[in-house]
Amino acid sequence: MQKAAAKIVWEEVESSNIKAIGYDSGQMILFVQFFKGERKNVTGTFMYQEVSSQRYTAFLKAESMGSYFLKEIMPRYKAIKIG
Repeated sequence: MQKAAAKIVWEEVESSNIKAIGYDSGQMILFVQFFKGERKNVTGTFMYQEVSSQRYTAFLKAESMGSYFLKEIMPRYKAIKIG
């Protein structure tokens, strides 16, 4: 039996480099969409596996999403480019 694809709800965020983040709680996958420039042109979308819901919530609530990403996500999870 094939598993149904999860619907990812994207949250647009206030950040100088991150446009939006999404989370699949069933698969524990974090999605991050990066942008560049004033027009916020998307430069890439990446997924990070085995990210706990607690870490995702902390990321959403972080005072600086970029700093949190650099300190807590990037060094701990392998980036897989999906777009």
